[in-house]
Amino acid sequence: SAMKYLSHAVKCISPRGGFIHCYDFVSAQQPLHEAWKDIESKLKRLSGKVIVEDIRKVLQFSPRKLQVCIVLHVPPAASR
Repeated sequence: SAMKYLSHAVKCISPRGGFIHCYDFVSAQQPLHEAWKDIESKLKRLSGKVIVEDIRKVLQFSPRKLQVCIVLHVPPAASR
């Protein structure tokens, strides 16, 4: 999953800031809630360095699985 590499991706962002798009597969029953729970635990470790801009459904992978995109904003280095 892309989530386990999130801290490395944040370190690679330009000092001017930028965006990270994380894709994940979640249950079709409550996809946005499940995606939020997954990303929330990762963001706690980054101590406020990343802001969730958007979470959206991208693709139905199977009858019970959806792919979601989580758009993260990494602010400029001065505010990190």
